[in-house]
Amino acid sequence: MTNTQKTEGTNPLVSVIMPVYNTSPYLRQCMDSILAQTLDDFELICVDDGSTDESLSILNEYRERDRRVQVIQQENSGAGVARNNAVNFARGTFFFFMDSDDYCREDFLEKTVSCAQQYNADVVMTAFRLYNQRLGCEIPADWSLKRWLYPDGAFNWRDNPNDLFVTFHNYPWNKLIRASFMRENNIRFQEIYLTEDLMFSAPALVLASRLACVDEPLVVHREAVESSMSGKARHPFDFFTAFMTFKDFLKQQGVFDELFVAYANWAANACRYNLLTIKDHGAFSAVYELLSSHGLHDLEIDNLPEGTLTNEEDIRVMHNLLNSSEAYVLFAEYAPLRDYIDTCNAQKLMDYLHIQQLLTYVEKAERQEHELEALKQRVSTLEQEKQSIYESTSYRLGNMVVRPLRSIKDHLSS
Repeated sequence: MTNTQKTEGTNPLVSVIMPVYNTSPYLRQCMDSILAQTLDDFELICVDDGSTDESLSILNEYRERDRRVQVIQQENSGAGVARNNAVNFARGTFFFFMDSDDYCREDFLEKTVSCAQQYNADVVMTAFRLYNQRLGCEIPADWSLKRWLYPDGAFNWRDNPNDLFVTFHNYPWNKLIRASFMRENNIRFQEIYLTEDLMFSAPALVLASRLACVDEPLVVHREAVESSMSGKARHPFDFFTAFMTFKDFLKQQGVFDELFVAYANWAANACRYNLLTIKDHGAFSAVYELLSSHGLHDLEIDNLPEGTLTNEEDIRVMHNLLNSSEAYVLFAEYAPLRDYIDTCNAQKLMDYLHIQQLLTYVEKAERQEHELEALKQRVSTLEQEKQSIYESTSYRLGNMVVRPLRSIKDHLSS
């Protein structure tokens, strides 16, 4: 157990809030990782968002088993609505918003709460790892927390305005947030289906007087889950809605100019990522039309001074959106992908030829080994035959007969 102390009467120290929608294949692993925490002073509020699989049954099973588990049901409305509903019931000093297909290390709560208490931080961020569902393994994510860009201990966005969002991301699942700070600043999730976390994480990073980090990867985020990609076709404009709201928030706070570089890089990255990960062509065309006609202008990232953007891929896509057709944008993304595929295929061919060459060497060595073994066997057989001859009666009699004659010959020769 941890020595971290409770701070608010009988209320739990942490409220773990988790929206759940059709994640039954991963839900038990997620629940087990939370219930195994070394800091056990928490409540787990699960909000079933109208699941149609076995998710609700699994949640009820865990509720019967562990008094810390609460289950709320709602009609399918998205993760943002689910999290906001849970906040209304949450009693913890700190909130942690878990995704139901992820899992975390057993010391996640202990280390993040301890960090928050040590530095009196409003928000604590952690590094994370990825679990690729297609590959079936964990993958390091060295980019998950660029800790070297900010001072040790407590800090805030003014210590490095330009790298704020690219360093700490939108993700709610790598952050512990103080409940009183969240409520006092009316920080909530936007009630849209995708990119609903932007208006939670980004305002928290901007408004927090003290931020802190745990450098260790304490969370494992599952990626390449098919349902997360298919949702983009159903809600293709949610990311644009979120970033327009975020732009207005920065202006209302009077920090848009100071955070413009960070905002522009994050918005450009979101435009590229959300456009190019849409699998439905109709949705792709609609988003392309929005961004190229007025969307980039509305976001105020259509006429950026040279050097504002730092990611080469973002720069390329932004240029093509402003200057090229939809077909060219697709081709421009296809061309390097085709080159990459060709390079992979060429490498596979080289590997195949190398393997074939090795197999040839192995077969030749095996043949030579068999031939050598046959020769050894033949020599052994001859040795046995020789020994048999030496030990035979006829050989010994013959040797006795010729021995005197051999002696006379040797004498005459001398």
